[in-house]
Amino acid sequence: LPELNFPSMDPMFYENHHAIYDAGEIRADIEVTNITMIGLKDIRFTAVKAHFLDKDVFRLEVDFLMPKAFSWGTIKTIGSVGPFRLNSTGHYNVTMTGIKSKWIITGHVKDDKWIVEQYRAIPTITTLKMNTSGIVDSEEIEKLIDDFVNEYWPILYRAMASTIIDTWEPWCIDKANRLFSKVSFSKVFPK
Repeated sequence: LPELNFPSMDPMFYENHHAIYDAGEIRADIEVTNITMIGLKDIRFTAVKAHFLDKDVFRLEVDFLMPKAFSWGTIKTIGSVGPFRLNSTGHYNVTMTGIKSKWIITGHVKDDKWIVEQYRAIPTITTLKMNTSGIVDSEEIEKLIDDFVNEYWPILYRAMASTIIDTWEPWCIDKANRLFSKVSFSKVFPK
């Protein structure tokens, strides 16, 4: 939206994502940088519900489908699975299909501007395929890692989803506030 000085969302760029996951036998400190994602232009909104929770707290719920998303970037991982340790930096690409999500966006309305304070996303994914390069010196071990992730991604995703969602939320809030700070609340959401 150039008229609002709002950046393109397809491709979407994200500079840095850092997450720590610790569940006893599985621990990972992951930093992903220079992330590019393609696919947002194909989003189909299936339901939108907007309402006030009280006189000045507004909530927007948006359900959508995204047929396919493709993402790539640089990944640095320090972690362990049981006795196996990993400390590496390399590149990744991931293709996801059948993405369904609900955005739950909440915040106060003040001076005809919506100030987003919470942005929850609850995505489900039908398929996911990841490929990495350069994360370990051995192509065979790298293939083993890719095969493991591609086979067990549903379990890994369920285990890590809340951590991923929590670490993405500040970025989503920032993007939403950049947009909504430039538009009149009463014009976007008339009574």
